[in-house]
Amino acid sequence: MRRIIINLDELKLDDQKNSMIQAAFNQDFVNFKASGKIGEKLVKIQRCAVYSNDLTIKGIIPILNQEEMDKINKFLEKPTNFGVSLDISSKEQENLAVSLAKQGISFIICKHSNWKVIPFENLIAKFTSMDCEIYSDVGSSLIDAELFLHTLEIGVDGLIFSPNSENDLIELKKLLKTSQPLKLESATIKKITPIPEADRVCVDTSSILKPGEGMLVGNTARGFILVHAEVFDSEFVKSRPFRVNAGDVSEYILVPTDDSEISTENKIRTQTKYLSELQSGDKVLVVDKQGNSRIVFVGRVKIESRPMLLIDLEVFKEENQIQKIVSLKVTLQNAETVMVIGTDGLPISVPKLNIGDKILVNLGPGATHFGIKIKEQIIEK
Repeated sequence: MRRIIINLDELKLDDQKNSMIQAAFNQDFVNFKASGKIGEKLVKIQRCAVYSNDLTIKGIIPILNQEEMDKINKFLEKPTNFGVSLDISSKEQENLAVSLAKQGISFIICKHSNWKVIPFENLIAKFTSMDCEIYSDVGSSLIDAELFLHTLEIGVDGLIFSPNSENDLIELKKLLKTSQPLKLESATIKKITPIPEADRVCVDTSSILKPGEGMLVGNTARGFILVHAEVFDSEFVKSRPFRVNAGDVSEYILVPTDDSEISTENKIRTQTKYLSELQSGDKVLVVDKQGNSRIVFVGRVKIESRPMLLIDLEVFKEENQIQKIVSLKVTLQNAETVMVIGTDGLPISVPKLNIGDKILVNLGPGATHFGIKIKEQIIEK
């Protein structure tokens, strides 16, 4: 989880700080670096965490400077959540950060002067085996914020960000919403079988979905077909841009794990659920035709009996320089409003699908147990 700490100490006027706090709340930022009256005000708000160099404020999470070794040693004598701010301007400072982390400090805030990426790559690599988090003080630079969120793919544990305007917070939130794309493959349709009646599931989300977005569903955990959201008007039916008509009740759907945080993970961890299990308030994964994903919430699940089509597909996959065929299946409602996405990125209505058509899929983990990938011999067919 990324911890984003909004630094209010760089703002001069209390009115500026108050408006920035409200803007931060609007973007769901609840961690602040503050001192004085503003710090005292924030610690009284239950959902806020306040970081501060001002040790006179009760309830703050202390930040000490590296020169305050006497205070650092006192805090280390009893287990407590506190951090140290360092200027990583030399190899000696990098080594000091590692030394302090080994002593039991909760987090280290690293500022950077000339060097940027290399010291952080070294620290991120070393801190992965220690119980200490590394934060980067990026000032007001959104470019640096994006850089350190992706350094060594893992990124830093958090940022100290000093916004110049409320719009900076909106742009920062956009950076956090991006995630590493899921890999989408080309699958070829081999067979289409009508099913006169089955129970299908419409997943109505609490968000507006966009053209090119949908959900990944499939009959087995070997792979998932990208089913397009109902974002287009037709001659007879108005669009339902919050909805994905996802398939029959037994289908798997790819969803974020319970510990995946909305908009804070650079890589969203996933698991499977049955469509029949979904209910209001659940988190589901929305994926676009480039594989970019975001987390949305289920507003309603609608189950009705409808005519369906069972679609068999094949994907050619290379493992250890050997070509392997992966067989996939999906059961979708036989209706013009239900669409999948072709390898050209364009939606295709399910009734218009033909044998030989190529559509976008995501190859899954294989065997799962209660939605979690496992190494076990399970046959699904």
